[in-house]
Amino acid sequence: MKNFSAYRSAFLCLFLLISLPVLMLCCSKARSATSDAHDTLAQLTELLADKSISAQSRYAVINRIANVFYSEGRTDDMVLFLTDWVETHPGDTYDSYWLYMVASNYLKDGAEPLAEYYYERIINNFPDLLVDGKSIHFSCLEHLIQISKTSANRITYFNRIISDFSKEVSITEMYLRLALEYENVGEWDMALKS
Repeated sequence: MKNFSAYRSAFLCLFLLISLPVLMLCCSKARSATSDAHDTLAQLTELLADKSISAQSRYAVINRIANVFYSEGRTDDMVLFLTDWVETHPGDTYDSYWLYMVASNYLKDGAEPLAEYYYERIINNFPDLLVDGKSIHFSCLEHLIQISKTSANRITYFNRIISDFSKEVSITEMYLRLALEYENVGEWDMALKS
């Protein structure tokens, strides 16, 4: 029994001796990655403070800051940064895109009421913007139709898609879905008209 205990102690010591450098290396890499992200954010913030940068460069810097926060798992910081930017820079060409990133983050996290708030804020208060050839307003309306809890809201969204984006959708399908929503609220005349 003494031999087994001695072997176990020796094995435990050997395991710790082997594991310790690996753990130290992992911790060092994690600290290094955090330090790199912090340095990157500091440099980007300094660039953003430069009033002479072009709108395209400013867009690239803000987008990079948001992506650094996101990749670090700091989505709350990303949301705070983007919403603060929109509030302090009204009229920025890309405000609708920044809020779209916020809304999409909330949707991904399952916070649908917050996502709905931001999608509605975008379509009601900000000009449309094309991202990768697709309208942000159209994307917001698609998401709103999926997450909205009331037929009255979905009726508004379907009507908006039909009036603003009829070339982007199957108009027959939109009218059918609109008619079903009118039925849900007892608007039989509007259901038949749709």
